[in-house]
Amino acid sequence: MPRWKRFWRFSINETHRLLPYEQAVVWTRRGARGPKVSAISGIPVPDPRAPFVVWANRLVTALLKSENSATAHVIEQTTLPKKVAAEWEEWSPGHSVWCPFKPRDGAIDAGIILFRPEPFAEGDINLIRRLSDAYGFAWWALDPRGQGRRKSNGKSRGRVFALIAWLLVGMAMFLPVRQSALAPAEITPLDPLVVTAPIDGVIETLHVKPNEPVGQGARLFTFDRTTLRNRTSVAEKAVAVVQADFQRARQKAFNDPKSKGEVSLLAAKVAQKQAELAYSRELLERAEVTAGRSGIVIYADKSDWLGKPMRLGEKVMAIADPAALELTIWVPVNDAISLKPGAEILLFLDTDPLNPVKAELVRAAYEAELTPTKVLAYRVKARLTNKTSNLRIGLQGTAKVYGEGVSLFLFIMRRPIAARRRTIGF
Repeated sequence: MPRWKRFWRFSINETHRLLPYEQAVVWTRRGARGPKVSAISGIPVPDPRAPFVVWANRLVTALLKSENSATAHVIEQTTLPKKVAAEWEEWSPGHSVWCPFKPRDGAIDAGIILFRPEPFAEGDINLIRRLSDAYGFAWWALDPRGQGRRKSNGKSRGRVFALIAWLLVGMAMFLPVRQSALAPAEITPLDPLVVTAPIDGVIETLHVKPNEPVGQGARLFTFDRTTLRNRTSVAEKAVAVVQADFQRARQKAFNDPKSKGEVSLLAAKVAQKQAELAYSRELLERAEVTAGRSGIVIYADKSDWLGKPMRLGEKVMAIADPAALELTIWVPVNDAISLKPGAEILLFLDTDPLNPVKAELVRAAYEAELTPTKVLAYRVKARLTNKTSNLRIGLQGTAKVYGEGVSLFLFIMRRPIAARRRTIGF
C-alpha cells in the first residue's frame, strides 16, 4: 500500500487516541477536479455511489467554498447550503469538526472531518488545529501529487532559467566577432635572389656552405668543365681549319676569277665557326657561377647537388638578406576566409609560442596550390610589424589570420554549413 494511503488509515484510526469521535472521513482533491471521499473510518474501501459518500462530497465542496476553509473549526449546520443542511440530521451524529491538512505550499488538497454526538470543546478545537498543521506537513511530504507539484515548481523554475539561458544564447549569436583562421606559416626571405643553373651539366664543386654569408661576385658553385673544354678546343681547331681554307681561296681568286664564289662561301663558314667558338667559350665561362649580390646562401645540403645532372634554369640555391624577412602562410582551402590587405596576423612560433609576432597581410593568392605537405591551400604573404632578434629565415609556426567581422552564429556555424553543402548540396 502506498505511503499516502497508509497515512489516510492512520489519520482516521489513530486520531481517536487523542480525540474521541464516532466517525471520520478523509477527503482529497486532485487538480481542477472536485473533492472526493478517499477513506472512511471502519470501512476498508468507500463506495463512491453510497448515499453517505455522496453527501460527504457535497459537504466538503460547500466547506471549501467558505471563508474559513483553511482553518480547523466546528461545522455549523446553519452555514451550510440548504441541500446539504437538509440531510444533516440523516447523516451526521450531531456535531462535526473541519480539519484541513495545511501543507507548506498553502494548497489545501486534503483534510479530515470528525463526527460525534457530543459537542467539541475549545480544548478539542485547539488540539485539532495542531493536528491540522502536523497532518498538513505529513501530507505535503507523502502525497505524490504534492511531490509532483514541488517537482513541477522546480521544473517551472528550471524552464524559466532554461528559457532565459536560451534567450541569452540567442542574443549572443548576434554579437559581432572577427573571423579567423589558423594556418601553418614560415619566416621566409623578402625578395631573395634565386640562383639557377646557367647551363646543362653536372655540379662539380660547391664553394659555399648553407647559410654562409657571401659578398657580391663570390664563387658559389662550378660545373664539370671537361665536356665544355673539349667542345671549345674542337671549335678552335674548326675555326683554324676554315680560316686556312679561306686564306687559300682568297689567294687562288687573284689568278682564277671563278674562285671568287668559293671565297664568299668560306667567309660565311668562318663566321659560323667563330660564333660556335664564342658560344663554347661563353658556356665555359658560365660553368663557374658567382653571387649577384651579397647576403646569405640558402640551400639544404651539399650532397643534394654534387654530381647531380642539372638542366638550364633549374634552381640550385638563393641569396637573401638576413634582415629582410617576410611571413609566408599556407591557408587551407577548407579554412579559407575573406582576406584583405592590411589584415592583422599573429604568428606563434614553434620556438617561442608564448610571444606572438605581429604581422600585416600584404597579399593573398587567388588560386590555391599544393603545399610541400600536399595540402591544397592559398599562399598568403605578410609583412612583419614587430621584428625581434630571435627571428630568422626558416622558422616555422602557426599563424592566426583575422578576417572581416561577422556574427557569432556565422563564426561558429560557418564550417558545419560549408561541410553540409559539400556533402548534400543545400
